[in-house]
Amino acid sequence: MITFENNNTMLAFKKILSFLISNFGPLIGFYLVNLFWGFQTAVIVSIGLALAEYVWLKLNKRKIDIFFYFSSGIIVIFGLLDLYIEAPFFFKLESSITNLFFAAFFGLSVFNEKSITQIFAENQNKTSADNSDDKRFFFACFTLFWAFYFLVKALVYLWLNFNVQFEDALFLRLILGKGSLWVMLGISILLPKQIWTLMEKARVFPSQRTR
Repeated sequence: MITFENNNTMLAFKKILSFLISNFGPLIGFYLVNLFWGFQTAVIVSIGLALAEYVWLKLNKRKIDIFFYFSSGIIVIFGLLDLYIEAPFFFKLESSITNLFFAAFFGLSVFNEKSITQIFAENQNKTSADNSDDKRFFFACFTLFWAFYFLVKALVYLWLNFNVQFEDALFLRLILGKGSLWVMLGISILLPKQIWTLMEKARVFPSQRTR
């Protein structure tokens, strides 16, 4: 039986929030600046923030992961293209492409020895150190759940960006994106023990299927 720590929940939230800000700071800056100074200024600010964060990480010899490279690269490239054509066409694609990337990243990780959610949980001491078949299966299901979430969000963002006025789409993306993300984080942090119990009762674990 896998064990989960029920304490230090706020610390886990802070770690995840820090991860999101460090990887998506330029996007947050874009949303805020666009509200008051318009699209072109917001694009310039988001590109500047992405480059400034990269320089800061390098100067401080901080580890730069693939999430940062991908999201920042999309911001810079698509931002420059939109400034060139003076229209937010490519930026409308940015959110969907980023979420598709996450969907693929999470989904493909289930083929590794440990899926990405299992790695996150172990790094935060939220699970035991064993690596049984049941544990890998549990976290693979959780990882696929996250992959499906990112895929659905990518499709929703794509529809919003090309069917709703740009400013309204940004607002809806901010509300729906943050709201759904916090729901997913809440499920992942607060309910894994309960989900494990339900799966155990349904007898879906590898050890149960061999009996």
